[in-house]
Amino acid sequence: MGVQLLLNKDDPWKLPANQLDKISRILTSLDTIYTLEPFRQIPRYRYHALKGDLQDDHSVS
Repeated sequence: MGVQLLLNKDDPWKLPANQLDKISRILTSLDTIYTLEPFRQIPRYRYHALKGDLQDDHSVS
């Protein structure tokens, strides 16, 4: 919900203030790439596949 508010309304109020810069950088990076391959190569972004019922999804932290 917090990320959706940031994306759709530029409203960060539900996100932790100390993480806002990092979240914004990740979202900007995701918005500008065409495939996920370059994103996997950026060490500061821990890109990884999820497990279990979400195994088709990925996370960036």
